[in-house]
Amino acid sequence: MAREYTNFRGTGGRDKWVNCSPVESLKPNGYGLSDMVGNVWEWCRYDWEGTNKTLRGGSSGNHLYLLKIDQSIGSPADSRGSSEGFRCVVSGLD
Repeated sequence: MAREYTNFRGTGGRDKWVNCSPVESLKPNGYGLSDMVGNVWEWCRYDWEGTNKTLRGGSSGNHLYLLKIDQSIGSPADSRGSSEGFRCVVSGLD
């Protein structure tokens, strides 16, 4: 069931979060990855001029049919919103 893996609009109150859920609070997918879609649009790239950013994955305010890992949208680089975030990547913590 999709709501076990991501936080999105339309769960009908079946989760305990009004908006964003805490990191790794839902089940990881079959690859062991958590929070890949839903919750917040993730900043994943800026253009060469630094005027636009690319956001990917959808937010908790989106309905399930809009949550696609390969979906991205453009946004002005200086825009901010409660549905935007970023993913920190760390390696070498073994």
